[in-house]
Amino acid sequence: MNPLDLLRPEVRSLTPYTIEHTAAPVKLDANESPYDPPAEISLKIREALERIHLNRYPDPGAAGLKTVLAEMTGVAPDQLLLGNGSDELIGYLITTFLGQGKGVLFPSPTFSMYGIIAAAFGQRAIPVSLTENFELDTTTLLEVARREKPQILFLASPNNPTGNAFARDQVIRILDAFDGITVLDEAYLDFSGTAGYLKELSRYPGLVVLRTLSKIGMAALRVGFLMGRAEVVAQLEKVRLPYNVNACSAPPRRRHSGAQPGPARSPGRVSKGHGGQARREQCVPRVFEALL
Repeated sequence: MNPLDLLRPEVRSLTPYTIEHTAAPVKLDANESPYDPPAEISLKIREALERIHLNRYPDPGAAGLKTVLAEMTGVAPDQLLLGNGSDELIGYLITTFLGQGKGVLFPSPTFSMYGIIAAAFGQRAIPVSLTENFELDTTTLLEVARREKPQILFLASPNNPTGNAFARDQVIRILDAFDGITVLDEAYLDFSGTAGYLKELSRYPGLVVLRTLSKIGMAALRVGFLMGRAEVVAQLEKVRLPYNVNACSAPPRRRHSGAQPGPARSPGRVSKGHGGQARREQCVPRVFEALL
């Protein structure tokens, strides 16, 4: 018996996601921050690592990290789901909400993992081309949605790899018309000068927002987080793998004597004239300091 004869056709046709390592003095291809954390934060990281017991499983729900992210984004902890990068969360969304062969809709070009993960789970990938200016072809997108009846639509805004944030009125038009789960992937929000769509969660029950710590200087932690209605997140929790966020990414919180976390930031607030720079400057130390 040849095990390869048992391969699912969808997997047989896939090409592995590969990262090329090219020797170069400047590395930009992975969109990583070129800067290490400040020295005082690096010291706290080393101290936190010493508190980790490698013989014990991590906190199964990463409650400490979830609390910090809830304070920063202004959502309730039960509206948050954490993952080993956003890729894992994309898989959970497809696993939870798609019946066999229903399909995943997304503009093209965009983040390749939407189509790769959809195919890996036996779902149809349904790409719709952007305009020549890399904007949404909203009319065509909604026509395809009505014809093909996909249950999930992914929109990365700002989009990867084109770099532009989609026009807000077009995204709202899609949210108003699409009868399914709409996922706004905001991995690059902090570089866009736009407010994002967290505030729309109360208006659209099918809206889910993805964000990550990777693009704001913490790529090695591999932490993505998803925000949505509490009833939606509760269903996603059913398929979440145990201990999916490791102890190095969400170390045990140190007991603080009297120190209180800072006030929660309003969802999507950005500083005028500097995009998300002020938000990044506050976010990075707050995540580290609150946990460490």
